[in-house]
Amino acid sequence: MGIPTGSLGRTAAASAAAVLISAALLVAACAQRPPATRSSAESSVTTSIAGSVPASAAKDESRTQGPASAAVPIAEDGETRDLVRDELPGYTAGPLSAGPLLLTRQYVPQDKSLHDRLTITVSRYADAAGALREMHARLKTPGVTEVRRAPVAGLEGYSYADDGELVLTLAHGSLVLELAAQPTLDRPDSLRAALVEVGEILLD
Repeated sequence: MGIPTGSLGRTAAASAAAVLISAALLVAACAQRPPATRSSAESSVTTSIAGSVPASAAKDESRTQGPASAAVPIAEDGETRDLVRDELPGYTAGPLSAGPLLLTRQYVPQDKSLHDRLTITVSRYADAAGALREMHARLKTPGVTEVRRAPVAGLEGYSYADDGELVLTLAHGSLVLELAAQPTLDRPDSLRAALVEVGEILLD
């Protein structure tokens, strides 16, 4: 004896409804799932970087992560260490801070008529072209103003104002060298000349 046609129609409809309800529940569950979190390895690397860089260099560290950057780990070798040397004429050197992507050191000038602090940072890129791209990208960072050409020892360099500091940046091979000074007087031309002079000493 066969199943009545009306009963068969109701059974099929009920099955289809169950399938639709299951699909809706699955979509809702996916929508409520929290975004994927970083792996523990990624988190530990980020923590390591943040913990290795002093507050004075945090801005420079963040620049190495920009879309135009291709920063690579930097080592304390003869070339890089000489750019953040222990002794700099006219300055008293503070301790060297070595992060995975930056070497940085603060210096206190003996003559504070132009500035009361100088911070030198060095970062490395995959090649010379990458360093040049990074240098030019820094000139377009939000907040940067008063960009001026400032060649150093025959190398392309620029000075600019950023967050109350006068900064000199240049590419030296695969390295980007940055000198940031906290001015004590509104004499940007004189301070720019002083930074260029320091840059030439470092590259000599």
